[in-house]
Amino acid sequence: MSTGSVSYKAMRHSTLDMSQMTNKKSTVSVIIQDPDEEPQKENPEETVYYNNLTVAKDIDVTNLLNIIKEKESNETEGFKKEFKSLPCGERFDCTAAKLEENLLKNRFKTTFPYDHSRVKLELENGYTSDYINANFIEKGKPEYIACQGPRENTVVDHWRMVWQENVDYIVMLTNLQEGSTIKCHQYWPGQGEELDLGLFSIRLEEEKMYSNYMIRTMTLRKKRVTGSRMVTQFHYTRWSDHGTPNPLNFVVFHRHFRHKMIPSQHPIVVHCSGGIGRTGIFIAFDVLTSCGNATGKVNVIEYVKAMRKDRMTLIQNADQYVFLHKALYEFFRRKGGFVKREEFIKCYSDSNARETRKKIADEFNKLSTLKPAYDANDFKMGMKYLALNSTKSVLPVDQHLVYLTSYVRGRDYYYNAVALSSFTRPCEFISAQLPVFGAAIDLARLLVDQESHFLIFLNPLSGIREMKEWVDEEVKNFKLGPYEIIRSVQSTLNSDIRKTTLKIKEKKGKTQNVHLYECLDWIIDDVLPVDTSTLINLIKQFSLDRKSEPDGPLTLVPIDGATCCGVFMAVYNAIEQLHQDNEVDICTIVQQLQCCRPEMISTKEEYAFCFKAVCDFLNTDNVYANI
Repeated sequence: MSTGSVSYKAMRHSTLDMSQMTNKKSTVSVIIQDPDEEPQKENPEETVYYNNLTVAKDIDVTNLLNIIKEKESNETEGFKKEFKSLPCGERFDCTAAKLEENLLKNRFKTTFPYDHSRVKLELENGYTSDYINANFIEKGKPEYIACQGPRENTVVDHWRMVWQENVDYIVMLTNLQEGSTIKCHQYWPGQGEELDLGLFSIRLEEEKMYSNYMIRTMTLRKKRVTGSRMVTQFHYTRWSDHGTPNPLNFVVFHRHFRHKMIPSQHPIVVHCSGGIGRTGIFIAFDVLTSCGNATGKVNVIEYVKAMRKDRMTLIQNADQYVFLHKALYEFFRRKGGFVKREEFIKCYSDSNARETRKKIADEFNKLSTLKPAYDANDFKMGMKYLALNSTKSVLPVDQHLVYLTSYVRGRDYYYNAVALSSFTRPCEFISAQLPVFGAAIDLARLLVDQESHFLIFLNPLSGIREMKEWVDEEVKNFKLGPYEIIRSVQSTLNSDIRKTTLKIKEKKGKTQNVHLYECLDWIIDDVLPVDTSTLINLIKQFSLDRKSEPDGPLTLVPIDGATCCGVFMAVYNAIEQLHQDNEVDICTIVQQLQCCRPEMISTKEEYAFCFKAVCDFLNTDNVYANI
């Protein structure tokens, strides 16, 4: 066995003799009437039992991409074969889970905790059952508890377990409801409220929202016990059941989790709905990234086998198994890190300093290697509607494309526009190109369809044929197909920003307010404004006006859908991150934008401008300067 495999021995049971466990399936008939049931997609009859295979070799973390490409060839045949070789389904005794008094505590008919590794609740304070659908996952010691999402009748048991095991951190990987299916019962109160569960009370002290996850800090108290405990929940909110999220977004979530948590000797509770699919991915990722950092190698299949000795079928399908590899690749190849506000100002205030310029240049060069490798298959819609694009060099990535949903005779449903997230809100931005000749109506459709109340043009509109009427003082209203555009108020906010308030009226009588901003001194042929004040003033004005229209995305319209607006979004997101967490990581912010629009911030000058703009904002704004 190679050097990297040695560490995996510590991840197995240290006290349990596995040979004493039965490997036969139970014949107990289990029937649970559960409207939330979703059958587990397991085919044990297709499984090649893992103990008949040669032990998989360790993978050097620098070789992950080659391994992924190799196993993805021939319709991911390599991954499918490897995943089918894993032991799945019920392999060891689950006697406690199948006792009549415990059946209705299980969320699914086929997902039970093994007897040898299950969490046993203490019998005290009148409780007569020690059962909860949860298992310890070993890594030399019980470092994780993998469990199902609490049902309404197991919420108290969930908090009994958290208190008993001195849990400081909970990782939640499901939404409470996905589609029409209840995935997990809410086991915490609203912010500032208290949940009374008899023996326990829980108070939500703080809730922070991010684009893909939330962090909640709670105070847990047990009656007749002096003192309280703080429990922090990291809740990933954009991961569909049986599906996979964007690997970079998942890595960012995990990195934030590890960055914020204080090292603890107590287990981390990890749950999704059934506690096997998404739960297994997170635990495996957490262990394998730690091992990879320490040894430079990972052995994915061997660790998944080890996990599945403690809880059945962790990592539920082949797609999730492939995702784990891709997330590991993303983790080990990326750079960047959190910089505290004070350190950021100290390092980047003098943008002309040689050391500063070199640091930014080196970071940009590294960032250029991290762009997603899209191919023609990722731009099918843009290629299909080439005539509706202002340039062939900036096409929307299909998976991020914003479709037009309203019907207008003679018009298609395509517009070169993609959705992007801010630091705190999903799909906060729409990056849309200037409409080509005759397509201004599609911009109006986009605003109405997406209920977007804010429209930003980073260049003046006076010289743009398709948009002149939108800001012409002489034109009070005009028609665009089924829409009437009514200009109500126009004002120059300062020397570089003009605001026009419009109403878009539909034939049905529905009217939508739109606040249109123009940067008057940002010339259309210039990638960057003359100085940072234009961008800073625009962000401040939008942030102020946003309070009056808190819902719906902000639509930005650069000439090609990418140039200029990437800088706006990066600086906006950096300011949000500083405001929320008092630290910033511009490299990761830009990388996330480039996942949706690879052409954003494509020059070193744009990247450097982001740092200067954020510094200038912090140095001139009293609110942020006094955080």
